[in-house]
Amino acid sequence: MPERKLGFAIVGCGFISAQHAWAIKESEGSELRVACDIDLSRARALATQYGAEATADFAAVLRRDDVDVVNVCTLPVLHAEMVVQAAQAGKHVLVEKPITTTLAEAERMIAACRQAGVKLAVIHQLRFSTIIRRMKEMLDSGAIGKPFFIDVTYRTFRPQSYFDQNERGTGKWDGGGAFITHAIHDLDVILMLMGPVRSVMARRAVLGHVMQVEDAGGALFEFASGALGVLTTGTCVKRHHDRTVEIHGPEGTLFHNEKVLERYVTRGQPITYAEIAADQPGTLHKIQVQDLIEAIQKDREPVVNGEVAQRSLALVQAIYESCASERAVHLAEYSEVN
Repeated sequence: MPERKLGFAIVGCGFISAQHAWAIKESEGSELRVACDIDLSRARALATQYGAEATADFAAVLRRDDVDVVNVCTLPVLHAEMVVQAAQAGKHVLVEKPITTTLAEAERMIAACRQAGVKLAVIHQLRFSTIIRRMKEMLDSGAIGKPFFIDVTYRTFRPQSYFDQNERGTGKWDGGGAFITHAIHDLDVILMLMGPVRSVMARRAVLGHVMQVEDAGGALFEFASGALGVLTTGTCVKRHHDRTVEIHGPEGTLFHNEKVLERYVTRGQPITYAEIAADQPGTLHKIQVQDLIEAIQKDREPVVNGEVAQRSLALVQAIYESCASERAVHLAEYSEVN
């Protein structure tokens, strides 16, 4: 007899919910049972597309016996309370990035899920990117020796209307600007590839919008390994979605721009070049849904559990502290789990 499909609920039916719904539909062993949003029309639109029920009642979702997993896709400041309630109702949780906006809330979420015996997974889909995983394998194999410098960029454009909607430009719902809303993905990748950060110095600015939180910023990292790194990010450039990662070591350099992965080697060896097919939209969310399903079935931790997601939140909080204090901020050294 085939194993029963896990029932999923999506809470918060904004833009990103479509990727979650598609990922649930395409994954083995999962089925979207209900879509929930305070705006019932949005819940109905998503539910109709994917053959699910619609509701505006979150408490009713948690009472359903056919819901095993709750995907929390609401605004970040709402994550903690919803995750805790879901855990107390015995539901596993997949929450969008960032895990939440404060470390205290992240601890509360992790503790609630641990106490309830349910899985907590957080969307940091770049960890599952074909190029990022290949780059990690090459670093671990010693392809460029022990890395000593990483340079990461992520720049995109968001119109003024994006920041006016839901008061995004105030940081009220997201906990900040470009660093936490967009570059949190890149901070997670930096930790994955380079390990714990010892200290960070950062600056932020508003350069292309009328808003209270940053639409541009830069950070300089010192890693526990002794390596250094730089991140620059912005949502104010007139170019959509530009991400690069470049890592240097004594034996060469690795570079990718999400389309190609290049390796430059020293000691007279030629440049080697590999083209890796770009991950299709939604594919990485599907991989994370499938990972959570497997974690539930095999009673193991998801690849990106609460503790892993908490590390990038700790780093972005240190970045904001550095911006405010105009000094380097030292972090407790989290032991990276890859």
